[in-house]
Amino acid sequence: MTVCKVFFHDACFDGTASAALFTAFYRDLRPGAEVVPVGVSHRLGDAFASVAIDGDDNACVDFRYSPHPAMRWWFDHHATAFQPPELRTHFEGRVDEHMAFDPTAPSCAGVVTRTVAARFGWEAPPHLRALTAAADIVDAAAYPDARTACALETPAARLSVWVATVRDAALSRRYIAALAEQPLEEIDAASWVRAELDPILARRAADRARWRALGEVRDEVVLFDLVGRGVGSPGLTAYDLFPTCTYTLSLLATESAVMRARVGFCASKLSTVRYQRPARSGFCEAALTMMNSSPPALAPRYWAWSNRHSGSRPTLAGPQPEIGLPWRSSRSRSGNWPPGVAFSALRS
Repeated sequence: MTVCKVFFHDACFDGTASAALFTAFYRDLRPGAEVVPVGVSHRLGDAFASVAIDGDDNACVDFRYSPHPAMRWWFDHHATAFQPPELRTHFEGRVDEHMAFDPTAPSCAGVVTRTVAARFGWEAPPHLRALTAAADIVDAAAYPDARTACALETPAARLSVWVATVRDAALSRRYIAALAEQPLEEIDAASWVRAELDPILARRAADRARWRALGEVRDEVVLFDLVGRGVGSPGLTAYDLFPTCTYTLSLLATESAVMRARVGFCASKLSTVRYQRPARSGFCEAALTMMNSSPPALAPRYWAWSNRHSGSRPTLAGPQPEIGLPWRSSRSRSGNWPPGVAFSALRS
């Protein structure tokens, strides 16, 4: 029996949706095959350094490119997919029908769905088409306003919170298997999901009150100093609580004592930037200064502009002023709120 490992962006709605879509496709392509989902997370350096890419077949969805010769399938839509950037040349030298990269796509689930339909004639069943549509909204934060994004009134919105919070490999595998076969409504109502989801939703209600108290408004910026507070980043909730703000800046610390800053613009999380041994107050002031510059120089070396209304693709420019600290951007995404221009941070 063929064993196919599917490496996916862990703790991510789009990552798990992409894994479920590929699972359903691969089972039809190779009847009797066992598909094993493996969650991977962004880290400094080679994210695959400690990952065994040893399936009979191997695929990667919604995660950065790996030059490993055994990684036969790859689908992604992140502008930061090639780390270091030289890997783009490697990809272009080996790209075939098993790989697809579309940085303009709102979700990787959509890339998977469209690619396997065009190249292999596989049509996703209705519940997986609905999953792809949900991923396009969730991963691109394509909500009409911040309040809608935070209301959690749809199964997709609630499950995105569940996925981001429940860091359990066995539950993730069970969830992906369920996504491949069941509609979101059934999974959202499942007792094994609700056992974790209901307490999570209760905690979020309490966290809203803490974020409201901790938020410090400075002109268009709302700053959340969350180091040692026992609460995570507010995400889009920041714009619901502080609707007059254009930018958010959240400071957190990981278990490895790495300071992490989450930067948001126009109600859309753009990037996660990690700094080793930063000067906490100094970074706050530097980030705020950079955000108030024109154009916003959030990325230390490069920036990209994407006009949401012209449909033009982002272009790379630089250099930009250095903050003077090591950094990594794991994510690049534009928002969906008019008017004008959105900023995207790219990894140098």
